Amino acid sequence: MIAQARRASLASISKSGYPNGFWWRPRAKGNFMSSGVPRHDSLIRKIRRQPLVRKIWSDRRLHLLVTDATCSAPATTLEIGINNFQHLSRFEQTTSWLTRDVFLSLSRRHCERRDCYIFTVADAHGPLLGYGMAEANAIQSRYTEVDQRVRWPKGTATLFSDFVHPEARGRGIHSVLQAARINFLIREAGMRWIVSAVEADNLSAMRSARKTSFRFAATLETRFRLGFHLCAVSVIDPTFDAQFLDDPRYEVNDSYS
Repeated sequence: MIAQARRASLASISKSGYPNGFWWRPRAKGNFMSSGVPRHDSLIRKIRRQPLVRKIWSDRRLHLLVTDATCSAPATTLEIGINNFQHLSRFEQTTSWLTRDVFLSLSRRHCERRDCYIFTVADAHGPLLGYGMAEANAIQSRYTEVDQRVRWPKGTATLFSDFVHPEARGRGIHSVLQAARINFLIREAGMRWIVSAVEADNLSAMRSARKTSFRFAATLETRFRLGFHLCAVSVIDPTFDAQFLDDPRYEVNDSYS
């Protein structure tokens, strides 16, 4: 009876389309993982967003989106480049933690790696408007947001490090980057699966993903408590045969490829 209830909990999906959460504790209505803290409690919300608090006491959720099909590219007059250093050299610093020199150094190192690409979007003359990175034939990824590792099936490419210039947001540039990477990696690089990870509270990225061929594959959840953490995975698309290395329910096959 307990085993049946646990399987039912794992298989259930909430009305919003997201898994019902941790297998060891069903989420109660109003729990801050599912719908946020009560609206009147704005102070608690602000405290929970602080980096130190998130590190020692937080519940985090990351959606894995996957596609195995190309998608229609949005119409655009902007230039789209792949490992284009003329575009990359037009990078403008918009945050304190990523300077132009650091960005160019990281970009060169990324492009020098095998099967690694940086897709860029820019005007004919002007700053770099957006970029997104990709790695073909990825073997394993570690998602620091939830501190979980995923081992990918053969023929998987991962998308990551998306950025759109603050003055260019709202122009569909992220959708252009998504479609360009998906189509290139499937058609030119011969990839079977394309994977993108989106934090549950990143609503703009979720809206952009719906404009492409992405679908939900799994949700990674981690509960951080005073230096300890508990991991859980809810698989939505069983046809995507990835291995989740930090959920104790999933048996790890060392000969997996």
